[in-house]
Amino acid sequence: MEETILAGRNSIEVIPGTSGARRYSNSSTRNYRNYNSSGRGSRPSGSRNRRRRKQQRMRRLVRRLVFTFIFALIVLGVAMVLLEKNRVYKVVEAEAGSQLTVSDFLGTSDKKAYFTEDSDDIVTGDSFVANKVGDFTIAIKSGLFVHKSTLRVVDTVAPEFTVKDLDTCVNSSDSKINAQDFVVDAKDATKVVYQFETEPDCSSEGTQDVTIIGTDEGGNKTSHDAKLKLTYDDVAPTISGQDFEVYIGDTIAYKSYVTVSDNLDGELDIQVDNSQVDTEKEGTYQVNYTVTDRAGNSASTSVNMTVKAHAYSEQKLYELCDEILAEIITSDMSKEKQCIAIYNWEHEHIGYVNSSEKGDWVKAAYEGITTRGGDCYVYASVSKALLTRAGITNMDIERIPEGDKMHYWNLVDLEDGHGWYHFDATPRVGRPYLCLLNDAELKEYSDAHDNCHNYDRSKYPDIP
Repeated sequence: MEETILAGRNSIEVIPGTSGARRYSNSSTRNYRNYNSSGRGSRPSGSRNRRRRKQQRMRRLVRRLVFTFIFALIVLGVAMVLLEKNRVYKVVEAEAGSQLTVSDFLGTSDKKAYFTEDSDDIVTGDSFVANKVGDFTIAIKSGLFVHKSTLRVVDTVAPEFTVKDLDTCVNSSDSKINAQDFVVDAKDATKVVYQFETEPDCSSEGTQDVTIIGTDEGGNKTSHDAKLKLTYDDVAPTISGQDFEVYIGDTIAYKSYVTVSDNLDGELDIQVDNSQVDTEKEGTYQVNYTVTDRAGNSASTSVNMTVKAHAYSEQKLYELCDEILAEIITSDMSKEKQCIAIYNWEHEHIGYVNSSEKGDWVKAAYEGITTRGGDCYVYASVSKALLTRAGITNMDIERIPEGDKMHYWNLVDLEDGHGWYHFDATPRVGRPYLCLLNDAELKEYSDAHDNCHNYDRSKYPDIP
């Protein structure tokens, strides 16, 4: 007899002839589950509750962590805002004439803080003087941001000045007399404007009292009394001069060769007529001078100016060289360091000018030092003069001509057992350092730059 018993989703077959032996019809006994009447797998309710409580605890923990993180960010942000807000004072008040630096505007210590270009023009550098009254915007980079502060400059100190009595003419072509004419010297942190308490009467001769009032930008006032004497002036000023000599190319201070005085007026304007002078040609020329006082009285004189060509000599040249070497050479320097000092001096003090007369090296060196300009021939000549006076053996060297292309430089012997080195102080594009080069080094540069240093090796000693 066969009997099939259904139990949930599985069937159990009773095998005849066996003592209650049963065989599962499900393909895998490991997947067997009991089902309750609702069809759901039976599981203890305590396990579900524990899992639910665990999940709830995890959710609460995550919420706390998120809340804590957000709160920390808010606190950090508020702290940073407060810190940045207090880095720079909102308003700084300073007395006119005060010396200010960036530290005067900082609420915290910040050695890296600095003024930015957004500041008003009262800021002239890392340190500046508050020399104008008013409110000014000061921009300061400190911390993460650029901060703005207001500098309020006040002037509470009255100006200090002294006055003199003034003698002038009643018949002046410029009848206006200014209060400033009475002021001898003044001291104030801001600009001072001078005016009369009562305008003087300049229509007739005589002496009268005047009061000079000085007012600074802060509105502070100081006053002093003086006397004004008005006289009819019909006396011309006096002028005298002396003949003088200059050299071709010299800058001429014409007014330094005349002396002027007047019975009433102090400094007078001197008119110079040098229209007949040719400063580029030897000869003697007449220079005419005229001076006029406030009353219109004038005087004139003439002097002779002689223009001469420079008398170049090695003695004068070497005197100039000795002055230069005294500034750049010390007794403990090696010949190599002396060469470098000479090379650097030429680069720093002589500018390149693409023209010069060739053939007179003394003249070229003298003009290169005195005018601070010249071409490669001038640089080579200056090098020759300075190296010679420094006691360094040297000789001239030049490029093989290619059309109108020429170049001049120097050779030096440091007496170090090496032999000769190339020394070319002429500046070039890219500022190559052509000081104490061996022959291979110079050839490498020459090959890369249009054979600029290609020379006839048969004319010069062997250069390692």
